[in-house]
Amino acid sequence: MESPLIVFDVGNSRLKAGLFDRADDSVLPSYHACHTQDVSQPLEAAVLLKWVQEFDKPVPAIATGSSPGGVETLILDWSLTSIAVPVALRDRNLLGVETNVTFPEKVGVDRLLNAMAANQLRRAGQAALVVDSGTATTIDIVDENGVFQGGAILPGLRLSANALHRYTQLLPLIPLEELQSDTKGPVGKETREAIRSGLYWGQIGAIRELTDRISREYPQAARLLTGGGAALFAEELQDFEMAPNLSLRGFALLAKDLLH
Repeated sequence: MESPLIVFDVGNSRLKAGLFDRADDSVLPSYHACHTQDVSQPLEAAVLLKWVQEFDKPVPAIATGSSPGGVETLILDWSLTSIAVPVALRDRNLLGVETNVTFPEKVGVDRLLNAMAANQLRRAGQAALVVDSGTATTIDIVDENGVFQGGAILPGLRLSANALHRYTQLLPLIPLEELQSDTKGPVGKETREAIRSGLYWGQIGAIRELTDRISREYPQAARLLTGGGAALFAEELQDFEMAPNLSLRGFALLAKDLLH
């Protein structure tokens, strides 16, 4: 049996890992397992080792992400023998995504991976809007020819909550878990409820305004929703297709060709 491959996407606050079948001929590979953790915490090796316990040879791995320093730390600290030291993707030209932006070299790798994946999911001649809710919420457009045209970046839920708490004296920190478990009525009757309302509906409102404005230029664009906050927004963004772990799946598509 051919061993699978493991793909790492190292962001500014979260590390994502996915286990993919190298023989998967799907338009966009599906992951067999996925793991997400805080990037500041030690790698949860037990989770990954369970994925590869049936294979005799080290399973290949590859890493990239919006935090180049985090990628380098992952590689330098690597100690697992049943998983090969991850190969770092440093040349963004290998992504094969054409861009029409002012500084192509400054576009986050995660945004380009999303674009690459969106190009596999959109219909021929159709543009694609990708909303990725993470540390930052990014809203990007790939045109009908597959060219990444740029987009918008705004603070994500966790970052916004931390900023409210850090730069005020009295406002409490609202953890993401609280937003996920509590009701999200628009009118808060006390401070915590008011912050939850502002964080949630403010994010929904920003996503709606930006995607509606972009859609004026790309009216038939497919709408894809991904990232850690995607499930939280899905009820209000029902015209979006849920695309979990879009950047990981895009990277896995590329990794199959890079890791022979």
